[in-house]
Parts: sequence; C-alpha cells; structure tokens
Amino acid sequence: MQRRTLLLALLMAANLHLSAVAMAADAEIGPVRVRTERFYPVLMPGGASWGGSIQALEEGRLAVGAVESTDNGRTWGHRRTLVELPRVEPPTTVWGDGVPLVDGRGTFHYFVLRWDQSDKQAPAAKLALWHLKADPPYTGWTEPKLWFDGYIGALLSSVEMPNGTLVAPFAYMTDRHYSKPASGLMGYVYMGEHTTTCVFSKDRGETFHPSPTPVNVPASIIIGNENGAIEPVCLTLNDGRAWMLIRTQQGRLWESFSGVGITWSPPQPSWFISSD
Repeated sequence: MQRRTLLLALLMAANLHLSAVAMAADAEIGPVRVRTERFYPVLMPGGASWGGSIQALEEGRLAVGAVESTDNGRTWGHRRTLVELPRVEPPTTVWGDGVPLVDGRGTFHYFVLRWDQSDKQAPAAKLALWHLKADPPYTGWTEPKLWFDGYIGALLSSVEMPNGTLVAPFAYMTDRHYSKPASGLMGYVYMGEHTTTCVFSKDRGETFHPSPTPVNVPASIIIGNENGAIEPVCLTLNDGRAWMLIRTQQGRLWESFSGVGITWSPPQPSWFISSD
C-alpha cells in the first residue's frame, strides 16, 4: 500500500495527464499510456484508484467526474459524473482545473479553480479556489464554497496530515513587480510576482483558513508573469511532516516543511534540479 501511495503521489506531483502508472508490486514499473485527458489519481477506501477531473456535459455544463481502475492503474473504466457544478457563463466565468483528496474517513474532497472576469474594472481576472465534498457513497455533495479569492496560477495537489488537517497548496499572483517591489526587508530582493501559500482545514473541510506563513523565493527573472515561488506540490513524509516542493527560477525546486500543515519553514533549495 505504501508503494502504491508513493507512486500515485509522484504521478500527481508530476501532473502526467497522458499517462498512468502500473503499480502492482510484481509488475515492471513504467509509464503506460491509457487515457487522452488529464486526471488526478487518488486511492479509494475499497482499494480502487479513482482519477478525478472536470467533465464537460451538454450545453456547456460542467461537472466533477471520475474514472476508476481496479487493477492498480493498468486500465481505467468509463468516466462517470459525480456531481454537476453550478452553471457558469463562458467565457466570463468558467470552472477550471481541480484536484481530489480522499481523507481518512473516506470523504471525497474536490478543490477546484473558477475563472471570473465579470468585474470589468478589476486590473486582472480572478482564478479563485473553491471546495466541495461528499461522504460515501458520494451522492450527496455540498455546494462549492469560495476559500481564496484571487488569481491562482495552478492547483496541483492536496494532502491530509496525520492529525487530520487538510492542506491545499497553491501560488497566487500579487501586485508586486520589478518597479513596485515588496515593502520592508523583502523590498531589497525581488521576490517576483507570485507567493506560495496554502489553505488548511482542521474540521474535515467545513472551513478553511490561509496559512500565516506565506513562502517567497527570490526571482531571477524580471520579465513575464511566471516568476517567484509558483506551482507548489505537497507530500506527507513518514515522520508526519508535510514536504512542499516549489517551482522557482533559481535552477532548482525549492522546499519548505511543515509539522502540521499550517505554518511553513523558510524555503531553501532542494536537490531537484529545475530549469525554470
């Protein structure tokens, strides 16, 4: 089970949307192309693997859908609809990418982004974080709730800590730029346009709160809008900590650690080499 969990976590972290992984202990491990769309895998309480994603229905309607594998990711069944999302008005409002999480009690959580450019006076559109959930057998879903209102570049992972805290990491765009640096001591080093943080829940997803310790990494480029600490991914370690890996422009992924998923250590370079 630990090997399957690690492989699923690595698959999610790598965001391999055209492949799944053969995870049987007695099988040769390697990428196997099985689907043509992106999905994020989770292990279900009964031992099956589900791949969650946003599903397009008729007339522009969108839903949370899932495909299922009962053979350790070798083959995947047909997509089924879990819950239809509230109607949106493309291209002004659109449901975007999302990631699933199944907690220790079997509750299925879905974190999803929602594009919104209805405010024509705003300097930029929003890509905000919403959350919905359902207990087994996953037929009664909560209404999506907004937990971070801003522009999030990507949503790549979510984890449950050993103490039950739910954590969803992401990076958001600030109003910083090279000619408008951060205030205080951070103003002496350009931190880019993005800050990494997370929201956490200590009540099984009823409420979420932002981390009090956002993570910033110096940016080595001043052009474009993909600079700073961006696209974080979290994994839980055997010692109970959360390990966050962060995309940077410093030649390496940077890392930060948390004991309970709420506060995070100052970031430092990891041993993963990264070109951007």
